[in-house]
Amino acid sequence: LLQRFQQASGDDGAQAKLLLAIGGLLRHVPRAVLLAELPRVLPLLLRALTAADPLLLASTLDSLAVLLADAPSA
Repeated sequence: LLQRFQQASGDDGAQAKLLLAIGGLLRHVPRAVLLAELPRVLPLLLRALTAADPLLLASTLDSLAVLLADAPSA
């Protein structure tokens, strides 16, 4: 899905649908996997914060909360 999202550059409708699919799946991804894929996933999460879909926004916020909870303290 990440690869398809990148391939859909310029097609906002397709990217929105892919963001919704990715966002729905991320809520079920183990923390270790999510952290390992952070460089690939974080730009998508940040973009999803601007989405109008409440389910996508909720999923994105959940994923970011998991990442912040596991972040090393400064």
